[in-house]
Amino acid sequence: MDEGTIGIIILVFISILVSLVFHIFYKNFTNESLISGILSVIIFLVIAHIMSGPEKFLLIAFFAGGTLSVLISLIVGGIVYAVKKYIIRR
Repeated sequence: MDEGTIGIIILVFISILVSLVFHIFYKNFTNESLISGILSVIIFLVIAHIMSGPEKFLLIAFFAGGTLSVLISLIVGGIVYAVKKYIIRR
């Protein structure tokens, strides 16, 4: 695997973790998804900056990573919402 593939895997992992934390502890679905997506990509870019130096295309990486992170956050939020609803019914 090359650096790009490993970077995407790390971004997905960070996005899932941050999304889980936000969706479990907060109530507003839309705000959680946007905030966790932005926070995930910021954490990822800071880690990437520490590991391999400054990014040449920082804004492109921010928007592409942010889009991916928000989509992952929406999916994770839907799953957490369904699980919460199932647990409340029991």
